[in-house]
Amino acid sequence: MPSLRIYYKPVLGLRCLQSRPFSSSSSVKEDNRQLLKAGARYLSEENIERTRKNVELRKLDIDFDHLVGEYHKYLQLQERISDLEHEKKRASEIISSTTIDNEKEDKMNQVRQLKSKLSDLKAEMHPVEKSFIHNVSFLPNNIHPDAPIGHEPRLVEYLNKKHCRDFTPLDYKELGKRHDLFDIPSAAQCSGEGFYYLKGEAAVLELALIQYAMSKAIKNGYYPISTPDVIRTHVADRCGYQARSGENQYYLLANEDKCLSGTAEIPLAGMYLNKNVLYSDLPIKSRATLVVPLDSSGQDKVLYKVWVLDMPTEDLGVPAYRKFDIEAWMPGLNRYGEVTSASNCTDYQSQRLNITYRMKDVSVSKYKTCPDWKYVHTVNGTACAVPRTLIALLETHQKENGSYSLPDVLGVKL
Repeated sequence: MPSLRIYYKPVLGLRCLQSRPFSSSSSVKEDNRQLLKAGARYLSEENIERTRKNVELRKLDIDFDHLVGEYHKYLQLQERISDLEHEKKRASEIISSTTIDNEKEDKMNQVRQLKSKLSDLKAEMHPVEKSFIHNVSFLPNNIHPDAPIGHEPRLVEYLNKKHCRDFTPLDYKELGKRHDLFDIPSAAQCSGEGFYYLKGEAAVLELALIQYAMSKAIKNGYYPISTPDVIRTHVADRCGYQARSGENQYYLLANEDKCLSGTAEIPLAGMYLNKNVLYSDLPIKSRATLVVPLDSSGQDKVLYKVWVLDMPTEDLGVPAYRKFDIEAWMPGLNRYGEVTSASNCTDYQSQRLNITYRMKDVSVSKYKTCPDWKYVHTVNGTACAVPRTLIALLETHQKENGSYSLPDVLGVKL
């Protein structure tokens, strides 16, 4: 077995966000309402300083003072609109009840004036609300009080020991050449930099790792799900996967408000969008398999930076309240590399996706009127980042003559 070490993920390891407008289609109106609620929570009087500190600790590219100013302007306009709506309602009630012609005419004129004022205020509110919804969407989750602050992770423990060798181990690229396991040049011609072909035993090993991880998950009570590869971008955004500065979180589809999912976490969460969950059904334990390249910055990072994500994500960032990584020793590369991670997202994603539960089960007819709904908490973990695990296995189980033998439990035979 490869030597492993476990880390707490540091706060400052999170990268800055890059703005991208949200969809304004009617299908996301409920999602926008949830973002307004989330913004009200994070920017409330009792939470605003904690939120400011959170943004600072994560080094996020957010103009917090501007966001607070937008929020106050939004609240002021909302209050003025509410007052005028109430005044218009009272005038309309008088019109319906009075029998005095002069009074009725006065109130009708008042209603017309109020309608005009409301129209102007709502026109003023629209760009303010739209901008605030867009900007507040980049606010991150809170931070666990025990999370390490700064750039360096905190080592929790080692699992297994490094193998002592009497020879200099080869890295995965050299092993791949000797045994014809990878074809990177052809993949670059076909798909571009950062892609690869797995060949022969490497292709079988990939499938074996997926099957092994799936069988382990099922034995531990996880329900297998095959998720869509294409999702609406607003669902990815609500999960906290907006585009990041200097990298692509996902591939956008031309002329559509859709994208390729970069992690099975997103469609699994989206499966419960705007749904109420029965308390008796919790916890919901699902597992999915997704293969997607996340890096195209050059061949030195091929395989190591291309991730296979199994229920789900490798690097959560903004949605994560706390995160643990497990890294495997890769003797040929002479360094540790992340092979799995797990994150607690609390109710960050569920509030934005409007996924709720109630302590006592109620009938379906009462779902929308029940006042006791609470947001579920989402927790996710990568069962096996296949390419990195593949590297660790090949490099760990190599022999002095350049051959290798894989663990029998994987059943990899050609």
